[in-house]
Amino acid sequence: MPADNPNSPLSTAPLSTPNSPLSTPNSPLSTNAHSPLSTPPLSTIPVGQRERRTQDRVIALLRDRLGYDYLGNWIDRPNNRPIEEGLLRPWLEQRGYHKAQIDRALFLLDKAAALGQGRDLYQANKEVYSLLRYGVKVQTGAGQPYQTVWL
Repeated sequence: MPADNPNSPLSTAPLSTPNSPLSTPNSPLSTNAHSPLSTPPLSTIPVGQRERRTQDRVIALLRDRLGYDYLGNWIDRPNNRPIEEGLLRPWLEQRGYHKAQIDRALFLLDKAAALGQGRDLYQANKEVYSLLRYGVKVQTGAGQPYQTVWL
């Protein structure tokens, strides 16, 4: 339903008409400019642009204040994935983890990030955050103690 349809829940039509009792100047529900209940005009900035500005601020924070490398906007990149194994694996190797630990940690991270089968985005994000915050507990062999791989 279009937003200018008065029956739409997203309608931008005024709440009162000129002859309505709600529009009298002394009414507590008046929509004139002096009323505390008057609705401010809608922003002229589309939602996508506001989201992009927010993303740019987050990128600036991570890059400029926290020292992260910004790899660019990969929205149109082929085979774009939320977990970049090609970048994460060498970094984990550089930190001294063994291949078996890295393989298991990446498997568990991919599993946590997976959607479907009753898992929604909220649940996946919560589980991935937990692995990032508390590390991935991996066991490289039967009977071996668990070790934490920090991502």
